[in-house]
Amino acid sequence: MLYKMRVTAALFALLSGVAGIYVLFDWRSDNRELLTFAQTVVQDNNVNEQDIERLNDLVYHTGGFAKNNHYFFLPSLGPTPIQVLREGGDCSDKSRLLAAILDEIEIPATLVMLAPCNTCSFGHTVVEAKTKGGPIAVDPVYNISFPSSAGHYYGVRDLRDNSDILQARLDELTLQRGPESKVAFYRRGADGIHYSYPVTVNWEKNFLTRFIGRFLARYTEEPSLIYRPRWLEDPKLLVTILLGTISIFSFILFLITLLLSRFKLRAKNN
Repeated sequence: MLYKMRVTAALFALLSGVAGIYVLFDWRSDNRELLTFAQTVVQDNNVNEQDIERLNDLVYHTGGFAKNNHYFFLPSLGPTPIQVLREGGDCSDKSRLLAAILDEIEIPATLVMLAPCNTCSFGHTVVEAKTKGGPIAVDPVYNISFPSSAGHYYGVRDLRDNSDILQARLDELTLQRGPESKVAFYRRGADGIHYSYPVTVNWEKNFLTRFIGRFLARYTEEPSLIYRPRWLEDPKLLVTILLGTISIFSFILFLITLLLSRFKLRAKNN
């Protein structure tokens, strides 16, 4: 029995380890392509809000706006950033791509989900990034950023606390781009797209997430706006982590069964 467990654990450790390394190198290859894409706009490490605006514009003009139906490994994981880069996607897809690009140039970024009410389903996704000048919210599907007259940019919290910022910016961009532009058809109103209920992580999804959310609430002011880790929005990175975890635990099980077999053999000889 121990022998079979040891062999099985060794096979799992080997196969999952090799598969994990393969996916890791494939993921790094994708990242190089994302970095090359970013370097068409960003030429050095001194990334500012205007660079993020230009990257947002570039993602907006990349591919179409229909939901990207490609996926990696499982349909539920959705498309990889590279698949979105090559074929476009909807708001969540393009936000995933933009956040991954920003991560590659070492700019902290997160997806932010928007809902028309506190208990409503999420209907739109945008990105917030942290810069030296503060947070900046950008929408890669409508190509929107929110500069202020004071010279800085508004983040998600600003837009949540003052709805006039969004309305004024929509009016401004519609006037600039014309009545036939995509931004002119932005869904306004209480049931449309607005920032009154922004969420980066849905802690109310199930019992476990609710527990984690309440735990984090003890140590952070707004757990609903904690920046999402990249592996939540990067299927290849997530699969790499899962395969690495399986490989480590399988190797530990192999060592345990090996030690038990030796103890059993010693006991038998004595």
